Amino acid sequence: MKRFLSLLLVCLMTGATVQAQPPQKPGYSLSKSHPLLWPVFKRGKRGEKVRVLQALLNARRFRLTVNGQFDAPTENAVRVFQKGLGLPVSGVVDAQTWEKLVVPLRRSSRGPFVQAFQMLLAANGYRVVPNGVFGASTQRAVRSFQKKEGEGVMVADGRAHDWVWCWLLGGMNTTD
Repeated sequence: MKRFLSLLLVCLMTGATVQAQPPQKPGYSLSKSHPLLWPVFKRGKRGEKVRVLQALLNARRFRLTVNGQFDAPTENAVRVFQKGLGLPVSGVVDAQTWEKLVVPLRRSSRGPFVQAFQMLLAANGYRVVPNGVFGASTQRAVRSFQKKEGEGVMVADGRAHDWVWCWLLGGMNTTD
């Protein structure tokens, strides 16, 4: 972190700019708006985080079985979602797709997006009930995550913004 701050200070003093480097790891997609590497999900992937993806798509009015398998119906839903937003249609969930799927959440938020986020917290070992209500226990879990994982990068404000979503999904920031 000190190295990053030193580099930032030098760039500010000299007027130089720092651009994010392309992802060096396969399976990640670089955000165009933030120094984030989002995980890439595609057909064949399985697990709790795929369940979160399916719940996010269902929050957008798709009718997927939330089974944790990135199967043909999930891929087709991703394609329809991408086409509807003018994104490149690939059926692969990359940074552009994640950034359109996730929504910022805070205390008192309610609904299927909150429930999907709570599922994601639970998949990462946080004790929350996926009830669709962003209450005190969800806020505490987010703050705990932000303090533990985002020290120096995230403010522990208890809000679910894109950095929180990305890191909980298995992504990372490029400023490390």
